[in-house]
Amino acid sequence: MPKPNWPDLKIGKGLGNGAGSIIYRAVSNQDGKLYGCKHVTRTSIDHIHQSRQNASRSQGPTKQKLHKSLYQSYFDQVKNEYKVLKEFQQAGGSPHVVTVYDLRTIRKAFRVHGYDMLMDFVDGFGLKEKNDYSMRQLLDFFRQATQALVEIHQYGIIHADMKPSHVMIEPNGLVKIIDFGQSVYIGADKFRIQGTPEYMAPEQLKGDQIDFKTDVYGIGATMYWALTGRLNRPAMTGVPGAQGLDFTVSYAGRSRAVRNDNPQVPKELDELVVACCERKPEKRPQTMREVWQAIREMQKKNVVPEGL
Repeated sequence: MPKPNWPDLKIGKGLGNGAGSIIYRAVSNQDGKLYGCKHVTRTSIDHIHQSRQNASRSQGPTKQKLHKSLYQSYFDQVKNEYKVLKEFQQAGGSPHVVTVYDLRTIRKAFRVHGYDMLMDFVDGFGLKEKNDYSMRQLLDFFRQATQALVEIHQYGIIHADMKPSHVMIEPNGLVKIIDFGQSVYIGADKFRIQGTPEYMAPEQLKGDQIDFKTDVYGIGATMYWALTGRLNRPAMTGVPGAQGLDFTVSYAGRSRAVRNDNPQVPKELDELVVACCERKPEKRPQTMREVWQAIREMQKKNVVPEGL
């Protein structure tokens, strides 16, 4: 797999992949500063999709030609992420939101082959990768994640793809929210239904208008998984289609109580998570600040005792 080619950077090993991209560790030749480089090319998209196809087929490797619109959708995502985050940073930014620095176009034979985006090197783990945190630690991670969402909402940005792997935890406990490829400004139309269906709000899955309460659902579903190791609504499913994802949406009423799967979760936290995961947006907390404030009150009252 060809690595990014930046003359002023030493490109290291790949750190992970997703959404058609491979993230590489990069070091500045000038001052030794660490960066992350998101590499999104036709080659990386082909490689990731081929690997996933092979993993899902027991009969061995197969080759399926990808529709050209799929390449464009991934290119649009990285361009959108850079634009949204650059504008947010110019407005003040947040220590809890990943920082971007540069976006370079890669061309082959006079055709756009892909993009490289230079961003923060986040030295840590996604919430999905490491699940041995105490409940008190998790509560503080939730506070920081909701603080980040409060700040982007103040600027009019909807993240629209909240899930455990997009909540990064650094060794010092600092939380950073990553991956803004699906983000839109409030009031804008979202033309593609993309994301991880198990963490997507019902209105987003159905292609309806989304707003800040869509992120309330996403962080609620993320908290549910972090506290229980289970999905709050496993009835929501998505399967690959020619143009992205085709969804089958079914609901079994209200979200399952968190305490059913983890009895140690305090009642106040259980009620907040279930409220965030309400099917109807009007029944959820109406702003992310309400969610953040509820978590801060729990911390002040020590609802999660020492040792949990």
